[in-house]
Amino acid sequence: MKKEYIVLLLILTIPLVYADPYSVDSSGNCATGKNGVKIGSLCYDCGESDGICPEYASSGVCSTTDPDCCQVTGIKWLDSSGSEITSASNGQSVTLELTAGTGCAGQTVSFDIWESDLTNDDDYSPDPSSATIASTGKASTTWSADGTFDDGVGSDPEFYFFAQIGSQTSYGPSNLLEVSSSGAATTTTQETACGNGMLETGETAANCPEDAGGDKGATCDDQNKCMQGLVCTSGTCECVTDQKDSQFPPFHSQCLVVDPDYDWDDDGIIGGDNCPVISNPEQEDNDLDGFPADASGNALCDFSASPFVTGSGYSCGGDACDSDDDNDGVCDAGLTNPDCSGSDLCPGTPQTTDLADIDSDGCSSDQKSCLQQWDCSQTSWSDCDTSTNTITRIGTCVFTGETGSFCADSQYEPENTKSCILEEEFPVFSLMNVIVTLMLISGFYILRRK
Repeated sequence: MKKEYIVLLLILTIPLVYADPYSVDSSGNCATGKNGVKIGSLCYDCGESDGICPEYASSGVCSTTDPDCCQVTGIKWLDSSGSEITSASNGQSVTLELTAGTGCAGQTVSFDIWESDLTNDDDYSPDPSSATIASTGKASTTWSADGTFDDGVGSDPEFYFFAQIGSQTSYGPSNLLEVSSSGAATTTTQETACGNGMLETGETAANCPEDAGGDKGATCDDQNKCMQGLVCTSGTCECVTDQKDSQFPPFHSQCLVVDPDYDWDDDGIIGGDNCPVISNPEQEDNDLDGFPADASGNALCDFSASPFVTGSGYSCGGDACDSDDDNDGVCDAGLTNPDCSGSDLCPGTPQTTDLADIDSDGCSSDQKSCLQQWDCSQTSWSDCDTSTNTITRIGTCVFTGETGSFCADSQYEPENTKSCILEEEFPVFSLMNVIVTLMLISGFYILRRK
């Protein structure tokens, strides 16, 4: 091969060496000099627009906020002037607005309006059109306020709304908007942008220290103040790490991933929690789908909402958020999800198992063999718990296979809970009706032969 071609090939290969994500080196570390977070055997770089939010995808900590991290900061009703409102008149055009971090830009937001009642709220229809989050982090749509909606008690109806990004869990509800059949809207004091956790144009440390003040390590005194959520200690801005104080650092602060206020479920995991709203301090993740991408870089989970779902509906994240912990297509006992079915008799199927070898009970041929080596004859099942549609095993199964066999592992032990369905007797299929039906059919054929 000509030397020129070899040089050209090397030049073309260089950018691919550390394309995000890239594999760890021979020592199991990310590339030297790269601001990378290791997730499994792959590295993801912080601060790069690559469609991955490493701050919320691993136990690693980014020293810079990643632009791909999508954080919603608020939703509200606005009038035509952009002022937040709590009431409107019938037929008035009002705006529904979502404000988020710049990492949400380009994503689609749908809006769902509800009418508030004393007992059961009503899902209003039709909902306003969807909107796309702009580079500023905002998305909005308009709705014609409906003061003629019957709230059931003869008073002016009150509405609230949810905003949903893609197929994620909805954000909300918003504040209530009372709509009268006539009259002018009530305008609240316009909320200042300062203190919304975002560094916006015109904000400085002098006019908005909450968002533009000193970050971790910055010098501080009475004149030079720290960002919201940080404290000035011995002339230096420091993160609060020992207690929740309801003072949330801005989204661009280095303290975002260490401040206890961002530990939503109090499990001690901040910034890398694979299930941020359900406490799981051990971060159990049997199928390793708590990461944001697979080996090919395809997105699996979005960590800005919970429960975690992909666009196709797969649940994912830590086992505490996952309805199919082993990704064999069979739902965990007592759980349902659009992308799994049945009740898994063999939880914990190894990820190396060929899915073609797994039956409708979620068991591979090896696992079926293991199940046969457990004696459950001395156990029984409880009555069906109608609140969870599950029954629970009473007693303990005994392993009867060879000592030291892999089948003795607890993951191969028969399940201790499973789904149940209570069926009511249907008199049409009683024994007497079956006999009568057979007699009628027999009589019919006898008459036809005459």
